[in-house]
Amino acid sequence: MDGRPAGRHPGSGPQGAYEIAYAKDEGDIVARLTLTLNGGVLQPADYAAFRAFLGRLDDALRRRVEATPLAQTAAR
Repeated sequence: MDGRPAGRHPGSGPQGAYEIAYAKDEGDIVARLTLTLNGGVLQPADYAAFRAFLGRLDDALRRRVEATPLAQTAAR
């Protein structure tokens, strides 16, 4: 990362929504997850879609985030 936010990775479906945001904070990488689940009873007919939603969330959380030091220049 070069000091700019690495971005946001949103996802949503009828069951809810999530967003994973990455940022650099004083040399650390910070990941923030916002998860909203829509209330109610999950009907058997909706179970496959709910599992797919959770699978997309799992995939998003497994993303690898790497940081590299900024290039050193003579001006520093």
